[in-house]
Amino acid sequence: MNDIEKANSILDAIEILAKKNDSKLSFNKKRKAIIQSLNDDGTVDILINKESYKNIEVRTGLSPMVNEVVRIEIPNNSLKNMYVDTTLKNNFDLLIDDIDGGLFTDDIYTELAIDGGMFIYE
Repeated sequence: MNDIEKANSILDAIEILAKKNDSKLSFNKKRKAIIQSLNDDGTVDILINKESYKNIEVRTGLSPMVNEVVRIEIPNNSLKNMYVDTTLKNNFDLLIDDIDGGLFTDDIYTELAIDGGMFIYE
């Protein structure tokens, strides 16, 4: 076995290990949602891909409105910790994204904690 074959063998082994452990990793994700109702306690009820979620926290400083499109942050891919992170009126990029991709697609953005965070479109 020459050096190139050895290197390729090592790379193949690394790829197998990475794919095997990838499902165990927890990443922050972002999803689009629609505000269904505003609750008296400051939380909101939302709709993500025809699924309702109740009493979702709202990031400080945001004032979402009913029927508004928002981005939901899902820390470590845990739905129990999700919160409204961005509202349409505060984020022009969200509007452009909706025009390009359509509101009711299953768009997921995975935030990687590498070099300050970047988003990968899945």
